[in-house]
Amino acid sequence: MGPEDAYRGYAHLFKPKADGAPVPKEVGCWAHARRKFVEVQASDPLRSCTMVAMIRRLYEVEAQGRDLDAESRRAWRQEKAVPRLGRIKAWLEEQQGQVLPKSPRREAIGYCLGHWAALTEYVKDGDLAIGNHAAENAIRPIVLGRKNWLFAGSDKGGGPGRRRPAWWPRGSGTAWIRLRISRTC
Repeated sequence: MGPEDAYRGYAHLFKPKADGAPVPKEVGCWAHARRKFVEVQASDPLRSCTMVAMIRRLYEVEAQGRDLDAESRRAWRQEKAVPRLGRIKAWLEEQQGQVLPKSPRREAIGYCLGHWAALTEYVKDGDLAIGNHAAENAIRPIVLGRKNWLFAGSDKGGGPGRRRPAWWPRGSGTAWIRLRISRTC
């Protein structure tokens, strides 16, 4: 189990297996949901700020329950976060009918409602996080490094004394390295 960012490539992980193997629970990320509303803030500040404030209140509940053990945190969430989640869902459903179907506001609302089960999964288990900040922070050096390494090929590859292999065509720069790394990453 772990928070995910609704990337469609993960969908197969949460489908029942033919052999009856256990299926991981999909856990949504409220930071991603919040980001959807921040992105539409310029075109609809009232709805956007309202939703961002409601999500902030969920994070306040998390902050207050941070030092609790897992079972106590689950109970704390049931008492404090579940009613707020109910108000958020009611507000989203009300707003959904008031915005144009193809508008960015509707997409933000649709994202939350479409991933509602995943977004609310965290309240059922005190060990789950409300967002995937920890996972994203853990992989950030790899992602940033991958982009930086595209132009060097290795830690030493971009150094001033780098020698060009005999088979490497003159003037080809790092195009071959970029192609090679992009196929393996």
